Amino acid sequence: MAENSPQRVVVLGGGIGGQVAATRLKQKLGSAARVILIERSTTFTFAPSLLWLMVGKRQPKTITRDYSGLSRRGVELVHETVTGIDTSASEVQTESGVVGYDHLVVALGAALDPERIPGLSEHTHHPYDLPSAERLRDALHRFTGGRVTVAIASLPYKCPAAPYETAMLIDGYLRQRGIRDVSQVAMYTPEPLPLPVAGPQAGYSVAAELAARGITFHPRTPLDGVEPTALRFGGELV
Repeated sequence: MAENSPQRVVVLGGGIGGQVAATRLKQKLGSAARVILIERSTTFTFAPSLLWLMVGKRQPKTITRDYSGLSRRGVELVHETVTGIDTSASEVQTESGVVGYDHLVVALGAALDPERIPGLSEHTHHPYDLPSAERLRDALHRFTGGRVTVAIASLPYKCPAAPYETAMLIDGYLRQRGIRDVSQVAMYTPEPLPLPVAGPQAGYSVAAELAARGITFHPRTPLDGVEPTALRFGGELV
């Protein structure tokens, strides 16, 4: 690279972390650097609002947008899937070729792996991406009473608060529809307390909130597998 050529900063991942990193770096570096963000999707979804979409409080169009705002801030966008990183050559490999870099920021986030637990992908719902949250919303809309189980499949997982928010939002949704008295809501987790990363005081507080809503809490209970109409914890069907 020529001595006066701008540095090439490549950011992998267009989630909240990647967008903030790319934007701030471009603001700080200006013309001294090309900031390139590589993201496979052309649409960004604000993940914290997926829980509200799940209970009908948000619409897809209000929580999604394209990446044009980054372009207006001087960030270059490459919509490709990252397939590898060659640190010795300072290159990112994509499905269409390679992108060289002087500096690299990896903000690819966590990927779900539902196949690790038998039956999980076939027989359960989750609110961690837009299509799945929409399916869960539709399932809740059809629900007329019975058992709802919110289970943390394994550790670690994305967003420590999300499963507990899910249980409490579903509780409120069922109350709003007038079917909470014919429904049972339960929360299962391998953790000893909710939100252990926040400390025991926060965990006891969340456990108390669950109890106040009549949501039964089952700590230290890892999920082993999923049947069409039951979950398996410690070898026993629930």
